[in-house]
Amino acid sequence: MWSWGDLNASGNAKVFVINNSSTKPARSRGTNVEAFSSCLHLTQTEAVHWVNSLGSTERLEIVKQLRSSLSEGFIKIGADQKISPDVWEDLRVLLAFARAGTIAKCAELLGVTQPTVIRKLAALEEAMDRRLLVRNTRGSSLTQEGEKLVALADQMDRQVAMALNAATLDHSEVAGNVRISCTDGLLSYWLAPRVEEFKAEYPGISLELYSTNEPPELERREVDVVCSFLDFQNANILSQRVGFVHLIPFVSRSFVSQHGMPDADEDWSKYPIVDHIAYRDMVAGFADWMKLTANSKTKYVSNNSTTYYHLVRSGLGIGFLGNYAALDPELMTIMGNPAHTVTPLYVGALRVLHDDPSVKAVVEWVHETFERFGDPWFRKTLFQADSSELDNMAPNREKLEGLLGVNVMTHNR
Repeated sequence: MWSWGDLNASGNAKVFVINNSSTKPARSRGTNVEAFSSCLHLTQTEAVHWVNSLGSTERLEIVKQLRSSLSEGFIKIGADQKISPDVWEDLRVLLAFARAGTIAKCAELLGVTQPTVIRKLAALEEAMDRRLLVRNTRGSSLTQEGEKLVALADQMDRQVAMALNAATLDHSEVAGNVRISCTDGLLSYWLAPRVEEFKAEYPGISLELYSTNEPPELERREVDVVCSFLDFQNANILSQRVGFVHLIPFVSRSFVSQHGMPDADEDWSKYPIVDHIAYRDMVAGFADWMKLTANSKTKYVSNNSTTYYHLVRSGLGIGFLGNYAALDPELMTIMGNPAHTVTPLYVGALRVLHDDPSVKAVVEWVHETFERFGDPWFRKTLFQADSSELDNMAPNREKLEGLLGVNVMTHNR
């Protein structure tokens, strides 16, 4: 079984090869160096230098931790724990498919043919003895077992990337100016709060952050990176899906004190509504919301998501907000979710810029923000937390607190 990299408190990279029943550091298994370095996309010199930097006591402790975590993960999905290098490569294809969304885009992302992607996914299903994808005339989608395996593969991939970065790249040497565009709500509440962390890791990269609901033209070089609800149907642009945005109705506590809590099944015409211009422009995806609010006599309308959020929070009307608005204890969801819209979120960059170190760093940062820091809010399935779960999400609430200038650390629901 092949392991992945990890980082200790001092930032040193630690990588081991676990081969079936014997567990030894990679440097003591010289015959594995070529396969080991190939698996992690390192040169053999880098791989040997990497592992040689470790102390023997540290190596033994990390091996124990890796064996435990790997075994636990594969036992959960019922897979054989003997993972060959070929299977690891197929796992990477499955992960790419989950991020790309389709076989065609997965092939483009990996730089291989569609038949190669199909063959590798079929081989992985056979190796795991599990059906990982559902195939029909509309395309392919992950089964529940497939989603579990993707989660594990993603964890492995991230650990490899972290270790690789620590071992082979000094982020302080990456420099450049990168212009990134994102919708104003996501930019304000998810990307902007994490710019400080990004700058700490990449002090040489300057960021220009542009807020817009209409994505700029990448091919005209208006910006370098775009985070958008619109997928990029362009051969010159490399894009990947980074999550799903879920919108559901919210009201504020002050609204409920004045108007009462709306019922999912009642006529909403008597309630004031806060609407967004963008919702009107995307009628097909907002049919439930449009139907519920069509006869409302009082409407407040904005084209800015931050303004929109504060109008709802101040109690002016029922609003249609991202499910993560539940992090704010002033806001309440309406039981039964009478309206729910889910929209995929993508990040894209020009193919010719995709390997630029500064652009690549920004794309990876956006991906990590929504997939890791944004979990569980940007999952494919709608996540709604109760008060006890929200109280365990301190990091997200701390960021929100700083933006709003209010205390959102305690939920008394």
